[in-house]
Amino acid sequence: PALGGFHSYIAKMKSLQATNGLHCRVDALRGARLRAMALPRAKLTVLAATKGFGSAKAPPSTGKAPQTCPCGSKIVYRECCEQYHEGKSKTANIESTLRARFSAFSKGEEDFLLATDKRTNVSADQLKRDITYAANNYAFTGLKITSIEETSPSSGVAKFQYNSKQATKERRTNSRTTKEKAPEPERNLDGSIKVNVVREKSTFELRDGAWVLVASEFES
Repeated sequence: PALGGFHSYIAKMKSLQATNGLHCRVDALRGARLRAMALPRAKLTVLAATKGFGSAKAPPSTGKAPQTCPCGSKIVYRECCEQYHEGKSKTANIESTLRARFSAFSKGEEDFLLATDKRTNVSADQLKRDITYAANNYAFTGLKITSIEETSPSSGVAKFQYNSKQATKERRTNSRTTKEKAPEPERNLDGSIKVNVVREKSTFELRDGAWVLVASEFES
């Protein structure tokens, strides 16, 4: 593009030479161009930087790079757990259900969390309050699945651990992003926010073609 612009300028000068007597100007520009072509490569690089005749610059970035899914799969979110959160497909097994639920807390997908939680030791209203509070006021990272034991073709137990800390988070609500103010987080002696390592054991079952959580407990 830069070289094309230079030659266009030469052509324009030629078209004006009959009336404006610019033979000398055109010859001078052509001569300058030829001399520049004979310069060492290092000097041409400097001239390109100062005169604008170098290669065209790369276009600026149009947006942020896609973020990997919070579930730890190292796949971008839209190609991983988003399909489950939006109801486009169902999780295929215990692991994908566990990962989808974990990332749902980070994304504020409370409807998915409620739909895949069939524990009976807590009321539906209390479960909804607990999920909303956790999704809004805590950051969960570093999911590590330590074991998955299939007790039958339609049930199994997963053991896993993750990092948890209080934080101000952004969550998605009806396609809008709102910021929730979390309580003052627990801090270490140096003032940094305390990160807790949480270990859990959860039981999942396949019900009506969908994997759901039916029991869970903390482990020491």
